[in-house]
Amino acid sequence: MNESPQLLCRVNLSSQLLYSKLRFGASWQMRILLALTLLAVGCGLEVKPTLAPPRVRKKATDTSTALASAKIIASQPTTSVAPATATTQALPSALIAGSPKLVIPEDSYNFGQMNPEEAGEHVFLVHNHGTAPLHIQGQRTTCHCTSARYPQAPIPPGGTGELIVAWKTGPFEQLFAETATFLTDDPQQPEVKLRINGSILVRLGAYPQDFALGGIHPDRAASSTLMLGSKTWEHFELTDLSSSLEGMKWDVAPATADELSELRLTSGYRITVHLPDNLPVGPFRHILRFTSIPPEHHGDPESGELFVHGKVLKRLAVYGPGIESTGNVKIGVIDSKQGHRHRLTLKVYDPDNELTLRNFDVSPDFIKVSLTPYTESPGKGLYFLDIEIPPDSPGCNFQGKNAQPLYLTFNHPRIKDLNLWLHIAVLRAL
Repeated sequence: MNESPQLLCRVNLSSQLLYSKLRFGASWQMRILLALTLLAVGCGLEVKPTLAPPRVRKKATDTSTALASAKIIASQPTTSVAPATATTQALPSALIAGSPKLVIPEDSYNFGQMNPEEAGEHVFLVHNHGTAPLHIQGQRTTCHCTSARYPQAPIPPGGTGELIVAWKTGPFEQLFAETATFLTDDPQQPEVKLRINGSILVRLGAYPQDFALGGIHPDRAASSTLMLGSKTWEHFELTDLSSSLEGMKWDVAPATADELSELRLTSGYRITVHLPDNLPVGPFRHILRFTSIPPEHHGDPESGELFVHGKVLKRLAVYGPGIESTGNVKIGVIDSKQGHRHRLTLKVYDPDNELTLRNFDVSPDFIKVSLTPYTESPGKGLYFLDIEIPPDSPGCNFQGKNAQPLYLTFNHPRIKDLNLWLHIAVLRAL
């Protein structure tokens, strides 16, 4: 008989296996069975072993998960799925069991304009485009003036819920901007931020908020103006003005129609403060107090304060590279062969801005110092202070704690002198 090599190989291999079973350790019943099987194989019959099905251990399934899975399966058409291969990667559990998907058409709301201390509320609609219920799990806000509410029951797939944000404007703020944050179980959006903003019709406000005078020259009077007005009162009165600065005066006049229109005010006053010319050098901050009387049936009189601040400049200021407010001048390391000229600028803030150098004292003594006016802007009180290290100067190291003083005196009735500290090192080639 013509048999294929594969069949002969299979018969030979099967025979060897059965012979091993007959020879070693089999019972007499097993030996009879194996002998019959060997005889059948030798006759060309195919013997298929019967295998018991694998034993599967059943796992307890959560009822809610089973119901959710059942709903998802029932809502989708039945399709044939190819068996997984060894290269198939496991899907995330959220995709297998279904997950919510939060969609919100708007995440901000501008209420336009509101009165002071007025309450407002807005409803944000939230949709669930996922395949599992959407749970809103909590909320927080950026201010105690803002609160938020959300549905306690889950939002089903395809359903819609309401996120409600409420707020109350303050008595003095001109702008309102707060945020409510909601926590969700959407794996892609665990937090949703909803923003509320708008402007407040200020009952009484200052434009600008303070009398900011900036830098003031010494021995010079200064003034500043602001508007004090209301966006809700048709009219009001100002009384009992007083100041914390002795010698400060003020003018109060009703705002013109153009001034009110520019600031979108209903009523207001233009206030100008005048500072005396004897303020000491340095920063200052003072208060102008007042009492406002609103129209009838609009509340009681209220006390208010307006700040007046600025800085009286030094009569002589120094600018330039390496200069510090403490008077230190960081010149650095200089090559003795080349030398160096370090230039600073002096500005005179005095009614008499003419400045001439009387004398100077510097260490080490090889350093040269000169003062020249800035010719391109005559009469502006600008001067160049040149500190020169000549070529071939001796080596030295005057940095850090070893800094050397530079003391200058001037021919000026009020600006007498200037003290600087030079940080310098001169290197000589070996």
